[in-house]
Amino acid sequence: MKERGGTVYRTFTLVNEDERMFCVAFGKEHVDALEGREDAPVKLTRYVIAEVGGSRIVRVTENSRMTFLEEDALPSITQMLPARAPTLAAARKRGSWIVSVLVLHQEVTENMVCPHCRRLLELVDEEWLCPIHGPVEPELRKVYRYQLANSSGVYPGVFYGEPPEENLELKKILVKGRFRGEEFLITRIYAVEESVEKYLE
Repeated sequence: MKERGGTVYRTFTLVNEDERMFCVAFGKEHVDALEGREDAPVKLTRYVIAEVGGSRIVRVTENSRMTFLEEDALPSITQMLPARAPTLAAARKRGSWIVSVLVLHQEVTENMVCPHCRRLLELVDEEWLCPIHGPVEPELRKVYRYQLANSSGVYPGVFYGEPPEENLELKKILVKGRFRGEEFLITRIYAVEESVEKYLE
């Protein structure tokens, strides 16, 4: 969620079988409705299409209607070609992309974080302190750092969630993510597609 000039808004991407659309939703009702709805089928009505810098943007205004559909109303997002990037290099475009990658190397670190804002904590006089919330009961958060590869090269990647398998090294996985600088931020791991260890024996 973002705010500019008192207006609350959120950017997101919609895909169907034929196209990919960059969208902006305005108004707290729409912004709240999108929370936690990643990959959910949705129907939009009374939206506005705007041309900005030569690109089309779908504007979901406060007069628009957003209706979330049953999960099986559309094919899985992993089957929709406009959601997929053929390589990691191609995923450098704006938005999140689904891409198949090989995990060449994996490292896992554990951090104590604030249960409210997920910021790193500092241990002071045997008490965990959050820079925002002060003394808190810490949560342990694992951070998975990967070296990801496909035909376009090798890139660093990071994942803050729970992977389907603790060790993904030398496995081909289907992920969704976006670039943050030079690092590919993985937001979801859909599947472990294949282990390549058998080819190395």
